[in-house]
Order: sequence, then structure tokens, then C-alpha cells
Amino acid sequence: MPPAMGIPGARALKLAAVLVVAVLVAVALTSQYELDIGEAGVIVDKVLGRKEVVFGPTWGIKAPWAELKLVPIYVQTVHLEGDSAIVAVTKDGARVPVEIQVRYKVRKEPGAVLWLVEEYQYDIHNRIRRDVIERAASEAVRAVVGKYMLVDIVPRIQEISEEIAVYLKNLLLEDPSVKNAIEVIDVVVKKIDIPPELSQAILRKLTAQQEAEAAKYEAQREIIRAQMEAEKKVIAANATAQQQIIQAKAEAEKRIIEANATATKLVLEAKGRAEAIARQYTGEAMAIAEIAKTLNVTVDKAAEIYYYIKMVELYREVLPSALQNAKITVVTVPGNATLPLGIPIIGILPLDEKS
Repeated sequence: MPPAMGIPGARALKLAAVLVVAVLVAVALTSQYELDIGEAGVIVDKVLGRKEVVFGPTWGIKAPWAELKLVPIYVQTVHLEGDSAIVAVTKDGARVPVEIQVRYKVRKEPGAVLWLVEEYQYDIHNRIRRDVIERAASEAVRAVVGKYMLVDIVPRIQEISEEIAVYLKNLLLEDPSVKNAIEVIDVVVKKIDIPPELSQAILRKLTAQQEAEAAKYEAQREIIRAQMEAEKKVIAANATAQQQIIQAKAEAEKRIIEANATATKLVLEAKGRAEAIARQYTGEAMAIAEIAKTLNVTVDKAAEIYYYIKMVELYREVLPSALQNAKITVVTVPGNATLPLGIPIIGILPLDEKS
């Protein structure tokens, strides 16, 4: 039979057992991991060459030699304030601190978390702050503030703050970290820090300038109003003069029309009389020619006969009234002489009042 184990051997065995248990406990403890809400982890197994992304809340076991890299994926807030504020130089050389706040978070995607771990390795959010947020903020603030004079910034702080925020957000959206892994929630320009005494002086100057501009505008408005009033009076006077000219012209045209009508009437009357006379003489000539032809006498003789005939006709028209209104006597040519065609020659002689 083998000799019995002594006390020292038993102690050694117990110690070995304790060591084994301790190692197993240590291995178990290092193989466990736990992730809370808003956390992600990348398990890097260099032995197997494998990387696994897990999201909390969760609990698990990994190989003892595998490394767990923790990546917070909840909202991160970067404050660039106080000593961390971005200092920019205005167009006229004034130094202006600008305080900015940026909120972002890592997208809850395995690819996004893995990209950040591979890109930054460790201290991920501090490196994002330094290499992404601060760099872009510095560029945005200096680009925008550098366009303005200090006196222009004071009354337009809100507008310029919004311009900086838009500029910065656009820069961040172009950054590889943002494109691949980060979501920008908001960008806020909290303060453009201009010393109060300087700001008040600038505001007083601006107020004085505005008042001067207002006075200038009012003066110009009065000038314009006076010019308009003068032009109105000129237009009214011109309108009155034009109306008088039109009335005078209308009156002159009326008189011309009346004169033309009168002249036309006189011309027509004269023409009518001339035509009547022409017709009369034409008729007389035709009558004389007919007498000469009928009686076979000369034209001169026919004319004498024609005028005797006309005289007799006249006597016949006026004799009755003449006999009534005057004391006259009717005589005949002695010897009962007659004109051609047997017309007696008669005469009218006034009677003596004494007879």
C-alpha cells in the first residue's frame, strides 16, 4: 500500500484548488459585460479577428481575451462657452467672443458605432468635440463675423446668430463623422458677447443716425409734398388755360362756320340771281328770234316788237290800279296807228288839276 499523504501535501492540494477557483472566478468576472440604456459596445476579439456590436440595455458573456469598447449613444451636448467660446475678429478688427451649443447623438446603427470605434479608437466623444464640433464652429463663426463691422453686428445680433447656426450645421453635415455615424440635433448660438458699454455706445450712435435719417426723410417728404402741390397748381392753371383756349378756338370756329355759311348763302343767292338773269335774257333772246322768224323781220325790228309787247303787258298789269289812284287819261296815237300784229299805240297822260 502506498504511504499515507501527509499534512503538507493536503495543504498544497487545497491551495491549488483555491487558486483554480480564483482563476475561474476572475475569468468569469472578466467575461461578463453589462450595457445600460443609451450605451453601445463593440466586442473586439483579436484572436478570432471578429468585431460584434451590441446595444443596451443588455447583459452577456464574452471571451476573456476579447475587449469591450463602450460607446455612449445618448444625446451629447457640447458647450462652447466662457473660456471655450469661439473668438472671431470683425471686419474692422474688433474681437468678438461667440458662445455656441451643439447637441448630437450617435445613430443607433451597428455600422455607425463600428465606424466611430475604428475611426477614433478611444475617448470617442472628446475627440468628436475637438476634431469635429470645435473645428467646424471656429470656421463658421470666423467666416460669418468676419464679414461685418462691429457697428453692424449690434443691431443684428439675432440675424447674425441664425446665420452662424446655419453655416455651422451645414459644415457639420459635410463632415465624415456626421455622414457616417452622427445625427446633429440642433445648433444654437447662445450669445455674441459684446461688452455692454460698447454695445450701448453703438446703439446710441445708431439711434442718432436713425434720427438723422428720419429727419432727412421728413425733409425730403416735405419737399416732395411742396413740389406735388406746385405741380398740382400748375396742372390746374394749365387746364384752365387750355379750357379757355379750347373755348376761344371753338368760338372762332363757330364764327368761321357762320361766316362761311353766310358767304355760301350770298354766293348761292348771287348765283341764283345770275342764273335767273341769264335765263331771262336767254328767254328774251329766244322770243326775239322767234318773232323775227315768224314775222320775217330783222332781229332789231323783232326786238322792238318784243319790247312793245312787254310794255303792253306791263300796262295791262298796272293800268287798273293806276287809274284808281291817279287822275290820268288814256290817249291813242292819232290816226289809229298800230304796231305790228295790230296792237294799238296808247299813252297815259296826267290831267291838269285846273282842267
